[in-house]
Amino acid sequence: MNSEIISQMQYFAIYILCGISIGILFDIFRILRKSFKTPDFVTYIEDAIFGIITGIFLIFIIFIFNNGELRFYIFLALLLGNVLYLSTISKYFIKINVKIITTLKNTIIKIFMIITFPIRKLLYLFKKYILSLILKPFKILTINAKNVFKTKKIKNFLLRNDKKLEPAIKEKYGVRILNQQFHEMLISFIISQNKQIPHIKQLVKKISEKYGNYLGTINNEKYYSFPSPKVLGTITEERFREMKTGFRAPYLADAVEKLSSGYLCEKTFKNLNEEQARKKLIEIKGVGEKVANCVMLFSLGYRDAFPIDVWIKRIMESVYFNGEDTSKERIAEFAREKYGEYGGYAQQYLFCFGRDNKVGK
Repeated sequence: MNSEIISQMQYFAIYILCGISIGILFDIFRILRKSFKTPDFVTYIEDAIFGIITGIFLIFIIFIFNNGELRFYIFLALLLGNVLYLSTISKYFIKINVKIITTLKNTIIKIFMIITFPIRKLLYLFKKYILSLILKPFKILTINAKNVFKTKKIKNFLLRNDKKLEPAIKEKYGVRILNQQFHEMLISFIISQNKQIPHIKQLVKKISEKYGNYLGTINNEKYYSFPSPKVLGTITEERFREMKTGFRAPYLADAVEKLSSGYLCEKTFKNLNEEQARKKLIEIKGVGEKVANCVMLFSLGYRDAFPIDVWIKRIMESVYFNGEDTSKERIAEFAREKYGEYGGYAQQYLFCFGRDNKVGK
């Protein structure tokens, strides 16, 4: 009887050790998860593997020590061993092993990076200089092909909707739309009001020379960048007057204040449609629909904008309205209906063709 009790106590102790072993196995999986970040599906696979290994281990132990017979004390011992382990040394086991594995992992990575450095450097140089040189012609061809396709698409759309544009598109097939910085376009077009092109260029040059950064000299002529919105904000109305901007000085002062404060920038127009963007720009003193449309078209990507100045008004009246005096509002409405999202392209074809062929004069 005593020997049987001793034997059962020994088996009970063995099953306690098995419970501890299962706890250690569980912690090994936890350590691996902490040391190596894995996707959720891998975690599910790990759980399945843990369950299978634990099941096989228990079946093997029960067959070895208990001839495959299940007894209540077996589960009690397993639970006791598991709880004993988890409540005592588990956290230390995890902490120490995570530190060891992390250190080993980082050491292996560092050694790998040192060993492979020459190869990686050679690959980098190859990619940067040789491969880029090889691929450059293909990139240029791809970009050109995309541009040709886009241009062809625009021309086909305009010609389908308006055969009168055909002479302008054929003659001015290479016309492209500017895409300059917003603040530079805004200031330039405010200056352009009732000014000739040479005078506009002169004023823009003067602002750049006074407040921009020196870029270099070509053919004995110095070139400067257009000042940033922050620098523009330092120019007062009085200083604009000193540069001979005339009645535009208060308009320019208001514009640079809105630019430098961040009230107006490219991001302001990110989610605005054409009408909303136009209204936003017209908030600036002295900015009307023509200037707003120019800024939208040439710097903000609104390709449906259709700027109407005295020249485009005459051209439109000559080509579409039998030379009759027509309001800008009627012309703008006509352009929206006729050209849609490509109004800006139609405007440029008409403007360049009309200017060079004296249409409407």
